[in-house]
Amino acid sequence: MPLACQAKITDTPTQISCLQCSINTICFPAGLDLDLRTELYNVLNHPPALERGEVLFRTGATMKGIYAIRSGAIKTYITDENGHEQVTGYYLPGELLGLGALHSGKHFQIAEALESTYLCQIPVEDLNRLSKDHPQIQEQLINLLSKQLHDHHKMVWHLGLKNATSRVAALLLNCSERCHDRGFSASEIKLNLSRQDISSHLGLAVETVCRIFGQLKRDKVIDFKGRQIDILNFDALNEYMGTKMVQKGKIPRI
Repeated sequence: MPLACQAKITDTPTQISCLQCSINTICFPAGLDLDLRTELYNVLNHPPALERGEVLFRTGATMKGIYAIRSGAIKTYITDENGHEQVTGYYLPGELLGLGALHSGKHFQIAEALESTYLCQIPVEDLNRLSKDHPQIQEQLINLLSKQLHDHHKMVWHLGLKNATSRVAALLLNCSERCHDRGFSASEIKLNLSRQDISSHLGLAVETVCRIFGQLKRDKVIDFKGRQIDILNFDALNEYMGTKMVQKGKIPRI
């Protein structure tokens, strides 16, 4: 269930190479030999940046490849015949997008940029060839698909929490955990999802989401300005979610 921490890159987004990218080892295995890493880098494309609101792919579109987010944020969603939008996920730097289309070759959801976003693309033909020729690449894809399934199960669990405050607390803790795993601050997160997106994702009314954010701020559990959120009290968030705090360093695990 991927958010939007900012990737710390060492060059301009249009010039950066994989060897320089600070999220390099998140996208691909660190143990690949140099020749294979070079082959992998050589097939990567760097599409033009997506601006906020631009769509990367739509439901039913043919899969052209998988994408790694270098900086920015992407949300995915589906719409019904009445145009109602259901947010299904959000992705941050270092996460791969488009893996769900590997089975059918067609995307089943819409992917939209939440801010100016830079991507790397591995064309599907090259991905298939590399996976057949190099078991390490195939193993990594299986691991990534497994992680996405795990994240999906977490999302289903979030939606199953009856208490609205519990759902919001779970979302914030999930965002914090994922930022921490990528070397970013766990307590200072940039949540690029709008209140409308959050309400869609968690199955709550927009008014309920706004009320809960306001209450958490008054209780000094979080502070926020725009989409910048500071988590002030991890223990309180875990109590709202109804679980005990399990630490990895100082970071709660949900």
